[in-house]
Amino acid sequence: MAPNDGDEGKHKWVSLPEQGAAPSTAVNEIALYSKEVSSTTQLFYRKESDGAEVQLTGNSTASTTGQVFVGGITIKWGTLSGASSVVTFSTPFTSSIFNISVTTVAPVASNLNTFGVVNGSATVNGFTIFGSGTPPSSFYWMAIGV
Repeated sequence: MAPNDGDEGKHKWVSLPEQGAAPSTAVNEIALYSKEVSSTTQLFYRKESDGAEVQLTGNSTASTTGQVFVGGITIKWGTLSGASSVVTFSTPFTSSIFNISVTTVAPVASNLNTFGVVNGSATVNGFTIFGSGTPPSSFYWMAIGV
């Protein structure tokens, strides 16, 4: 590549060997690196001045119950059927939950009642659903957190 030919600093691919720990960063500098998490190599970003480490990739599942990892945020979803009203995440969130949404699946319109998340029940491990009236046959739920 000749100097000033327009391709300086551009790459077709980059190989990032796993790091044992987050690399140090100075003022006005970031780091993009890979590190092992649960026996799988994942991509990380570190903010300037040895700032926060943000995991950019993660294990995802795509089924009726699953999760996806998007740039530091995890979205989990699933269904709950029958009399049980407790949702336990297959893998807990790391530190906090930002939002939980619950949708009822009722067999007929007359079974539509009020349902939601019990105040104070949401933890990194799961949550509890409350309801009034005739219980629906099942729930769809989604939780967003880190």
